[in-house]
Amino acid sequence: MTRVFRDGRVYRGDLGASARKAHRTRRQAELDAGKTLSKRTIGVEIEYHSEFPVTKLRVAEALDVALGEHVHVTGYHGDTCLRCGGRVDYKKWKIEHDGSLHPQGRGLDSTTGEVVSPVLVGQKGIDTLKLVMKTLREAGATIKPTCGLHVHVGVRDLDQHGLSRLVRTWWTREVEFYSLIPKGRRRNGFCKPWRRAYSVPTATADRIITGGAPSESWEKYTGLNLRPLARLGTVEFRLHGGTLNGTKAEAWIQFLLGFVDAMTDRPTEDTALDLPDGTTLWDYLVAEKYLPKKAGDKMSARALQYR
Repeated sequence: MTRVFRDGRVYRGDLGASARKAHRTRRQAELDAGKTLSKRTIGVEIEYHSEFPVTKLRVAEALDVALGEHVHVTGYHGDTCLRCGGRVDYKKWKIEHDGSLHPQGRGLDSTTGEVVSPVLVGQKGIDTLKLVMKTLREAGATIKPTCGLHVHVGVRDLDQHGLSRLVRTWWTREVEFYSLIPKGRRRNGFCKPWRRAYSVPTATADRIITGGAPSESWEKYTGLNLRPLARLGTVEFRLHGGTLNGTKAEAWIQFLLGFVDAMTDRPTEDTALDLPDGTTLWDYLVAEKYLPKKAGDKMSARALQYR
């Protein structure tokens, strides 16, 4: 017998009472410690600003030292490194040009950029992200209100029912997601709510999920972006404002991972996640062991702060 736990561990053989108890104890200890339990893949894009002499080259060199590897610098979605002239290795971190940040200077001398991660998994991936954010701060990078933090979450394991549940739950709980970001960010044109972008969002999304419409027909600049589904097997959450605070980013990513992991429950139902009246999404995820309580508490605090 093979059993796959929610956190990705695999157990082969008969699962006795002692093994079940040991797994629950270990998982609860990790939850209590606030660790990221999900083994789902993530990709992160960090938009930042700076002023001369903190150029893109200077930031890349600082990341080289912190990560112990060469960090590529490219144009927008470029595949050739401006530093070494070689092909971009997508298993490594890179810094891209982003015209929406209105940089001073060009190329390696630009003062703004978007730091793009390789595929990250688990607590190790989160810890690397926190190291990158710390290094950016120390190198002189800053955040302006126009910056964003974009998070891709892998969903290749979700079937049509699971994806439909994700879409429908987002639509019914979208206001709750936006309650976690400042009011000014909610008006940003690069992360519009579906309620501003679409008239019948779930019907269009269901057509994309079932292959009845190309994902390229979906609006890109929304809080939940479905365009990467076909090409990358991910969905992108764009609504969070820019940050170089690793602890804040970790809690947000844990929340997103818990949300997507919860879509594996009752996967034969094309319905939104049904929560008891008065229960927030983050409280539900904590109760169902998808989200560490520390992260859930941070979401509650943010909802109060930005109401």
